[in-house]
Amino acid sequence: MNCVISQLPITAVKLYKSDYVFIGRGSAFEVNHLESESRVLCCSPLEIEVLDIRRVIHGIRVYDEDFCDPRVLVYGGRCLASFHISLSGCLVTSDYTSRLHIRLSHWIIDAQWITNNEDLLVVLVTSSNSVILVDPSSGDVLRETRCSQRCILYSAGVYGLRWDPGLVVASGTVFGEILAWRPALGGSVIARLVGHDGVIFSMAYQSDLNLLVSASDDRSVGLWDLSFSDLGDHDLKINPVRRLFGHCSRIWSAGIISRDEILSCGEDGTVCLWNYDGVLISKWYAGDSGPLWCMDCSAWEVVLGSQSGSLLYRSLTPTSSDSSPHSHTFSDFIGEPRSVVFNNNNDVVIVTSSGQLVFYSTQPVQWSRVIDVDNKFISYSLLAISVSRQLFAVASIAGFCKVFSATNPWGELPWQGEIFHGKILSVVWCHSASRSVELLLATGPQCLVKVYDVTAPNPISVVLRHVLRMANVLCNWLTCAVVTEHSERLLAGDRRGNLHWYKIPCHCECDTNSPASLPLFSRKSAHSRSGVTSLLLHNRRIYSTGRDGQYKTYSIRDDVIHCLFVCKVGSGIDWIGQLLFSESTSLLPVVAGFRGNQFVLYSMEHSTSLVEIACGGGHRSWDLFERIRVADGGVSQPGAVSGVS
Repeated sequence: MNCVISQLPITAVKLYKSDYVFIGRGSAFEVNHLESESRVLCCSPLEIEVLDIRRVIHGIRVYDEDFCDPRVLVYGGRCLASFHISLSGCLVTSDYTSRLHIRLSHWIIDAQWITNNEDLLVVLVTSSNSVILVDPSSGDVLRETRCSQRCILYSAGVYGLRWDPGLVVASGTVFGEILAWRPALGGSVIARLVGHDGVIFSMAYQSDLNLLVSASDDRSVGLWDLSFSDLGDHDLKINPVRRLFGHCSRIWSAGIISRDEILSCGEDGTVCLWNYDGVLISKWYAGDSGPLWCMDCSAWEVVLGSQSGSLLYRSLTPTSSDSSPHSHTFSDFIGEPRSVVFNNNNDVVIVTSSGQLVFYSTQPVQWSRVIDVDNKFISYSLLAISVSRQLFAVASIAGFCKVFSATNPWGELPWQGEIFHGKILSVVWCHSASRSVELLLATGPQCLVKVYDVTAPNPISVVLRHVLRMANVLCNWLTCAVVTEHSERLLAGDRRGNLHWYKIPCHCECDTNSPASLPLFSRKSAHSRSGVTSLLLHNRRIYSTGRDGQYKTYSIRDDVIHCLFVCKVGSGIDWIGQLLFSESTSLLPVVAGFRGNQFVLYSMEHSTSLVEIACGGGHRSWDLFERIRVADGGVSQPGAVSGVS
């Protein structure tokens, strides 16, 4: 999704021929060009004030005349404006000097172009549930018809192309009913669509599908199977086929993509895609754009206008980089999967509750055992992949650890040893100053942390470098670490949200009798008490993420950690796992985290979600492997970012 941002809310949007987006922002009418290949929204090449400065545009209608420029109808409040517009690529002009401007005594709820013989006319539905027929050339009111049911409307729809008995008006009332009536036949109600419990805010109808959808104050979308042309003169009561619930607050707009796909957006800033059976296919957030006031969609794309002034675009066509999750069965293996990681070939390594180590290869696609049941790793086992993704470590409740080659776990003998006399609480990898050496940090009893130099391959070597100590607090362990540009300094985060700054030797100088080093400095509750999830060194700054939904930027001077920035990520993300930075000059990362049970990739630069996958939540074992670079706040092509849970 990409957006063009201004300050005033967008209250009306209209897709035109897949190349342009017409929008109403306050009393101004704007045109944005949508590039045909990249589908990027360009800045508005045309902006004109079409209504009184105190009015707000609520609707835009377009009529294509043969061999002529399209004619635009804009309405809002009690005002109506009509004018021609010329479109040629990014060149947009308007003959607004010859516009028609009409003021009425009642609010205009809906307006449509129709024909009567050879004449082009406009049908207006007002808030008092009456219909006014207007000649757009002269501005004369030709006819006014009141519905037999006097009431206040919040929405309406005019369905039909000509002023004849086939023209039907659907009126969305404040008492939760939709009234269908024919203005050409006197205004008697021919059908009542009942079932909503609140105000009807919008509706959409497609006659070829015999489907009407409605959006309501009761947070539901109503689906109605009906054909207006088949309705008689009787005041029928019609119930919805079903009501769709998925929004957290009022729904402002709903649209029809196809017989089996319905879109809705609302006050909660979310867009829901449903099928006809009422199943929520997908749901995405519009970032920090706020409530979504209006929407227009086609079979392959949707544009939305928000309260913050963001004009958002999203393609609805599946791409080759589909982010749909793929599930696999473990019926051939013993036990349940406990931990999962990717290696650098995008293969998956899994440890099960029975102590099995399972390997899923993508080329060729196959499952295989790395090790059979090992009693040391039954019930409790930790799995961690190195930064290079060439090694992984498995640790047990009895203090044993094994280090395998992640790319060829069968061809190379693993290193194994007892590193603690007791339970290993965590294993964490980080870079060292030497490219050939990676650091493995294991947390054990009494808040001791052992730092190992690990080299590979043939054979895998694991040598103790140093021993560190955290504050003696129960149920605490290291969760992440990073070695700074000064190779003798290591910053580590723990389960209780603290950061610890250690001095470590450049080479292995430790034996089993060496005293444990205390931190030079600790920053308590850097991420409240929720836990630090990742640490990253980028552009000489250190970034930390936490389960409190924040990421922070630090500098370190004189062995003291100084916090420079604190960022609370929007879109409801309450658990940040890690940050992905662009190779461009952008200083804003892509955030990988969780919103409830959904995994989310969120662009801080564009304030929008790039990927959303229902996966159970961050408390499960999961891994994210960036196979390609992240460019300009989005995932570049070809390729994708992979994750498992």
